[in-house]
Amino acid sequence: LTETVALAHPLMPFETEEIYSHIPGADGLLAARVTPAADPAESPDEPAVAAVIEAVSALRAWRDVAEVRPGAVLAARLRAEGYGETSGHLGRLARLDLVTGEQAPDAIAPAAIVPVPGGAVDILPGEGLDLGAAQRKREQRRMALQSEIERAERKLDNSDFVAKAPKAVVAAEHDKLARLHAELGAM
Repeated sequence: LTETVALAHPLMPFETEEIYSHIPGADGLLAARVTPAADPAESPDEPAVAAVIEAVSALRAWRDVAEVRPGAVLAARLRAEGYGETSGHLGRLARLDLVTGEQAPDAIAPAAIVPVPGGAVDILPGEGLDLGAAQRKREQRRMALQSEIERAERKLDNSDFVAKAPKAVVAAEHDKLARLHAELGAM
């Protein structure tokens, strides 16, 4: 109770001082209480935590690009140094089922390899992983862009449209065509 009251003190100083005054063995004000320093042996190594954060960010970015369902847990093999104590956190935060040893022999070819600090994570083939989905979606978008470009070009090739439409509308159509070409070129 003393620790909880001490943690809540910055947010609710008056209430926590009152509660603290009723705790048996409490002397003086809670604000004057010296909080013991954290034991460095109990806290995780800062570089290890930074590596997990960077690895989780890389794996989540890959999941977005590969269009993996948000709740899907993927089988993966960790081939990186420095994740001994934090591999469980990495697996949970990146939604991976990290298999080791005999469960994931090196003979299984990975469906994807994601670089992380200290090595890589092999994403193993399995349920929830459809690497072709992203490619199919890009192809559909490419076809839609080509269709829009053809429509805009036909419109601008029509001399009646260019002659009769307001200059702002024609300029907007030229801008739209340039933007569509740029987007198609970036794919």
